[in-house]
Amino acid sequence: RGAMDSIGTILADNGLGVGDVVKCTILLDALADWPRFNAAYVPYFEGERLPARSAFGADGLALDAPVEVECIAAFK
Repeated sequence: RGAMDSIGTILADNGLGVGDVVKCTILLDALADWPRFNAAYVPYFEGERLPARSAFGADGLALDAPVEVECIAAFK
């Protein structure tokens, strides 16, 4: 949720919202955490369509983080 909250803040600071997100890349330290991540991720887009998404397992994320999320948003 922390990663998604940060993305929401960055979007808002630039006059955008989650509806403007077109693609996200998810890096998980443990792929077994996918259901838990998905349960936190999907509600951010409630009422909106889900953006395209890729997910990968990654050993040794920066700062020993359990997840890294990268999103691309498009201005309309």
